[in-house]
Amino acid sequence: MKKHILPGLLIGAGMLFAGTQAQAQIHNDRGTFSMPTKGDLLVETQATVASGGVFFSLNDNFLQNLNNGLTLNVGASNQNYFPMLKVRKFSGNGFAHRFMLNVSYGSNNLKDSVDTYKQNSFGVALGYGIEKVFTPAERLNTYIGADLMLGYTRNGEKAYRVDNSQSAFGIGVRAFTGMDYYVLPKVYLGIELGYGLAYSRYGEINHYYGHDNITNGQFSFTPYVTPQFRLGYVLNDHHGKRGHHEPSYRSRYDDSDED
Repeated sequence: MKKHILPGLLIGAGMLFAGTQAQAQIHNDRGTFSMPTKGDLLVETQATVASGGVFFSLNDNFLQNLNNGLTLNVGASNQNYFPMLKVRKFSGNGFAHRFMLNVSYGSNNLKDSVDTYKQNSFGVALGYGIEKVFTPAERLNTYIGADLMLGYTRNGEKAYRVDNSQSAFGIGVRAFTGMDYYVLPKVYLGIELGYGLAYSRYGEINHYYGHDNITNGQFSFTPYVTPQFRLGYVLNDHHGKRGHHEPSYRSRYDDSDED
């Protein structure tokens, strides 16, 4: 009995190893699905679930929430928050780094027979985080992680004897979980949710005749990473040809391997 244990363990380990390797690449009629591994670079953006009858909003919540806290609100402030762009770099051992950027600007010019009233709003947000990616299940990747966000925003308005401006700075730490599902080779849809702790510092309002000497700082614990639907793709492809452990497969749309 005992003499069969060692061969059995070796066979079982070999089958487990082969199964793990097979998870890296999945083949079907839509092509070869290569799950991200060390060295892969992914690019994505997101749409946030919205309220008020609108299904999705393309605004980035961190920068939008920072802007909404400004005392000086201008019409342009609702027009300048585009989707956050994200780059994910897989570093191996199941970890990935994420880098985020949002630079936005909006302006309104209202002109009548007397004067021109100008509104403008500017915002920039930067972020860095790290993800722990679990073993993929066919075309599904799941992960957990945390990131750090920095943001700056400024609103301004100008007209005859009107020159008002206010700026704000924010920092946030967020924890999240998410998943990616590859609908096409190198193209995935995903969802992400979590919570964040943020601190925002709002500066005084500068007027044409001076400033109001009022500043405000506030903490908040809120779902800054609200439920988000994400679209991304693998930018590079270093997987190359089929490896020794990759299962053989011939798509019915590909006859390049026919003898």
